[in-house]
Amino acid sequence: MSFIRVIKEALASILANKTRSFLTVLGIVIGVGAVIGMLSIGAGAQSSILGQIESIGTNVVYIMPALRIPTSLAPESHLRSQTLKRSRTETAPPRIF
Repeated sequence: MSFIRVIKEALASILANKTRSFLTVLGIVIGVGAVIGMLSIGAGAQSSILGQIESIGTNVVYIMPALRIPTSLAPESHLRSQTLKRSRTETAPPRIF
């Protein structure tokens, strides 16, 4: 088929099914609009959050490691590290060679 013949058939099909063609175009427009809207909302939220963080200033935000309590100063026994011991009722796992 020649290119001109394909274009003529496509136009005839579009004109024959006007409602289907309209709904297809409408779906494509709504889909593209939704994608553009989501991307712009994400970019706007990102710039808003970055603006809020920058307005705080660099001398206000501190990142520090967690505090470790030495076991001798821990108030509860469950905070101390304990060594696990094997019970007498447990058997050793079988060795696989």
